[in-house]
Amino acid sequence: MQQWPFNMELDKAVELRTADIDWVTSPSPGVKRKPLEREKAESGRTSSVVRYAPGSSFPHHVHDCGEEFLVLDGVFSDDYGDYPAGTYVRNPPLSEHAPFTENGCTIFVKLCQFQPGDDRRFVMDPNTGAWIQHPNLDMRSVVLHQYGIERVELHHLSSDVSLEWLEDTGGLEIFVLEGALLNTDGTFPAGSWIRRPAGTGYRLVSIGQSVFYVKTGHLI
Repeated sequence: MQQWPFNMELDKAVELRTADIDWVTSPSPGVKRKPLEREKAESGRTSSVVRYAPGSSFPHHVHDCGEEFLVLDGVFSDDYGDYPAGTYVRNPPLSEHAPFTENGCTIFVKLCQFQPGDDRRFVMDPNTGAWIQHPNLDMRSVVLHQYGIERVELHHLSSDVSLEWLEDTGGLEIFVLEGALLNTDGTFPAGSWIRRPAGTGYRLVSIGQSVFYVKTGHLI
């Protein structure tokens, strides 16, 4: 049985390949999870990959401290609409819904990680966002969210590119969506999750084309 808390020492680096992690059943039939960090069994700070089987659902609930998710595949649905693969959603503290899926889906979800005062709900399709081509790199990026020093982006790299984050980024979190990234610890394919604490720099290299989620400034 999984023990909690799990990976909650935010001053320590974590690197996980979710292909190596077993699915864990949830309280709802057909909904399974791969925990990346979790404070308590069914509450508190959480980051996880969640898979909904076709026709599955989760009971109506309130997100006391907010929810952020990115749809990895399929179509995720709730009281407010349908969210196809690639959709990024932020449900602020005290928001509520009853999620479900008709044909199955997988999401990358984070709970209880909103900054104080960050209380706006929004839904974004990155394909309609303002992607910016970096002038000196074979890379384009789109900003998904920004509040204070916290910043959430998607990076799309078209070839082997080396990236570096400095020590003053306020912490770094990466989830690989496509392709693979390389650092001194090895290769991290799609589905990998990397968390680096505040006050530490970080360097990685894209192996050919890759797409990844990156959040900075949230681990201070």
